[in-house]
Amino acid sequence: MRVYSTGIRIVIIGVVFVTGMLVGTMALDSTNAKTNINPSNTQEHTPSFPVNKNGETYGSGENAAPNAGPDLVQAVGVDGTLGYVRAKDLETEMPKSPEEALSKQRSIAPGSVRKIPLYDVNGKEIGTFNIQLKPENGCKKLD
Repeated sequence: MRVYSTGIRIVIIGVVFVTGMLVGTMALDSTNAKTNINPSNTQEHTPSFPVNKNGETYGSGENAAPNAGPDLVQAVGVDGTLGYVRAKDLETEMPKSPEEALSKQRSIAPGSVRKIPLYDVNGKEIGTFNIQLKPENGCKKLD
């Protein structure tokens, strides 16, 4: 009889141990799942920018994620003046096909620039900013 009760005790202790391990593992996984769902862990950091008197944000776009930069992006004008360019002025219409993109590229003369206004922090025009469209020496063909 004593052997029989010792065997039952071992089985009960084993079941309690396994149950404890399962419950502990599930609780730990639940905690990890809640931690990993936190949006701040999965989203890029979006810097905050100061706002001018016209309600436009301004600053350097250097560390900003795409489409998360300021309205006025810090730039240096053609005469060395420090100012800002409007982010929308930096953008151009996207080509609708690869053929259109190649055609646009081929139509740009070497050394061409696109001039856009340079603004002060409050959006008053103070100069010009040049965007070089194609280097004068052209692009080297990759072999």
